[in-house]
Parts: sequence; C-alpha cells; structure tokens
Amino acid sequence: TTACNLACTYCHAIHRTERLPDEWVHATATAAGATDDPVLLVPFGGEPLVAWPAFQQLVDTAESHGVREFLLCSNGLLATDEHLDYFGRHHIELTVSWDGVPEANDRLRVDKAGRGTSHAFARRFERIRAHYQRRLQVRITVGPESARHLAPSIAHLLAELGPRPGVKICFMPVSTEPWTEAQLCELEQALSQATDLLAAAKRAGHDVALAYNECIVAHELGEQILFHDAPFEHACLWGVKMLGV
Repeated sequence: TTACNLACTYCHAIHRTERLPDEWVHATATAAGATDDPVLLVPFGGEPLVAWPAFQQLVDTAESHGVREFLLCSNGLLATDEHLDYFGRHHIELTVSWDGVPEANDRLRVDKAGRGTSHAFARRFERIRAHYQRRLQVRITVGPESARHLAPSIAHLLAELGPRPGVKICFMPVSTEPWTEAQLCELEQALSQATDLLAAAKRAGHDVALAYNECIVAHELGEQILFHDAPFEHACLWGVKMLGV
C-alpha cells in the first residue's frame, strides 16, 4: 500500500492511498515460492501495517509455498503486541523507520497535522524492543537540514539499545532539491562521526552495522534519483553521491 499514518515531508507517496488487490497479493506470494532460488519478501509502503490483513495474507500464503524470509519496513507507530508477536512467530525481520533525535526526526517525520513524532516514537520504540527479540534494523532518513544530527541520533539509538540484541542502521539521504556541495561535505563529516561511534561499539563487543540504503541499487551509481508525483506537484530526490564509509 502507499497509504500511511504519517505525512513525512520527503515522501513521494505522501498523498497516495492505493492498495494492491487481494488477488495480486496472492499471486505474488504464490510465485515467490515457485522459484528454486531463496526468496526474501520485503513488504513496503506507505505503511504496511495500514494494510494488516493483506500483509498477513502475503506472509501466510508465501510460507505455505516455502518462503521463509521476510523483511518488513515500518514506522512502527501502529505496531501492537499482536503484530510484534506475529513477527516473532514468522521470523520476520523488522526495519523501523526513525530519523533520530527530535531535532532531526521532527523536521522530516511528521503526522498528518504536520506535528513531529519523536514523543510518540519514543514510547513505541520501548514496546518494540520489549517484544521483538531479533536483531533490529533502523532506517534513518537524512535531509540537508538534519544531516548534522546523524551522529547524535546514532549515539542515542545505541544508548537506547544497551546490551540487547544488535542493530543494523541503514541511512538514506533525501531532499526535495539537489544537495549542494557544502551540504554533501556536512553529510560526509556526519558519516565519519557516525562510523567512529559504530566502530567503538563494535570493538566493545556490540553487534552493530551501517548500510547505505542498499534497497535502491541505482544509488551506487552516484546519482541523485528523482521521484516526481506530478498530480500532487511533489518531488523528492532519494540518494546522493556515493560517499566512502
């Protein structure tokens, strides 16, 4: 689904509400199990939990046809104990979209009224960690105005996790206009600080990793990728020049 409970400023699906028909969900799940190769199904959105019955249909049908790997990307704010227990029973990897400390998160990740979501997420994150015992993945979206908060955001996340199961951080740079050279330099400095933090955590024995939004292969070409939703006059650049990490 492209429907979502939030209205993040950078999202190219911000005004959309389409959902895949049930027969398409069934066909996808069935076909995924028909291949001889291992399959990882990644339900995405919008917010997949808005379409919870379709999500369950996808997982249950795919499992019945032999698929065993799933990765869900969610903002987590709709996740109930029922959802989290389901993820555990079905071995679903969870990627939580969260943009860091309030100075960063509340610039980008807002609700339908334009209000920041940091307070709501802080409450929900603790619940997720209490019920979800697998290694968590966190996707941090970074804009030009929030790049300098990347290292403090990662430090805050590591403090929240403490000794619990590890974390893989996927960072994704976005903007509604091209990044300038000065902004790219600031992002590069922020990445250097962030990787120092993660390296220290790794040396201390924690299970941590950093990825450059590996979902979109075109990013690796060093391009700025434009998503344009013409009917709504909304455009967003996902990805910037590849930076060495």
